[in-house]
Amino acid sequence: MTFMQGVVQLEYLLWKYEQLKRWCNTPPTGPLVSEFGGQIYRFSTRSHPVFTAVFNAFYPDGRGVGRKGANRKITDTMVEWIDDLALAVWFMDDGSQQRGQTRFSTIVLGEDQTAVLAGVLCSRGIEASAVMDVKGWGIRLKSAGTDALFQRIEPHIHPALRYKLERTGHRTGAPDVCPVLRAPMRTCVICGAEFSALKSATTCGSEKCRKRLNANLVAAQKRRKPPVMETVSGACVVCNQDFKRQRKASREAPPLTCSRSCQAKLGHKQR
Repeated sequence: MTFMQGVVQLEYLLWKYEQLKRWCNTPPTGPLVSEFGGQIYRFSTRSHPVFTAVFNAFYPDGRGVGRKGANRKITDTMVEWIDDLALAVWFMDDGSQQRGQTRFSTIVLGEDQTAVLAGVLCSRGIEASAVMDVKGWGIRLKSAGTDALFQRIEPHIHPALRYKLERTGHRTGAPDVCPVLRAPMRTCVICGAEFSALKSATTCGSEKCRKRLNANLVAAQKRRKPPVMETVSGACVVCNQDFKRQRKASREAPPLTCSRSCQAKLGHKQR
């Protein structure tokens, strides 16, 4: 999972990293040029069952193909996760104030799931409705709904995003000089050069070093001694047939069965 923010929200991104760093291999890096030409910072998590659970809750029928949001669903599990902190993060990421109205962008969800989310907000005492405008589907809050939302989320809003609570919703300008965040450096096990930890785990990434590392691994594999084999024999305790079998030499007791099927039958009997 990858998180990205602009330079104005860098402190907010660092806060997110502090919450998730137990599942990250490297800290945030940047500035990088986004697809829209702006400067961004980002960090990524590693694969972990906690994110698999989030994915399964968001895509109960699998990711699928087709239009955006076709398989995304707001399940009961996700609704249980939406507490005041989750509302605050959602607002800081996708919320805005335009012409005195508070709006959540839900373009990727489509009409049905946007209506579900609007219903969830209403059930929390936040008056909201699903609306369609030139940007796509979203959730619009009435004045009373905005007051109820801000009362819930204000204690959790990061200082860098507090401008979103103002009725104008305008942010301060970007700093003249963007701070540089670099990934930790590692030493290549082949040439000894330093390289970014984002590239690889062992080599600097050059073709020469990759080939040398692969050659070393192949040579090490060839130097390994083949295992010593032994022949064991006996009578199967399940079907009473005599058998002979080869296995790696060990001090373990000889097998009691002649095949995997007999082994499964024996295990079933023992249970």
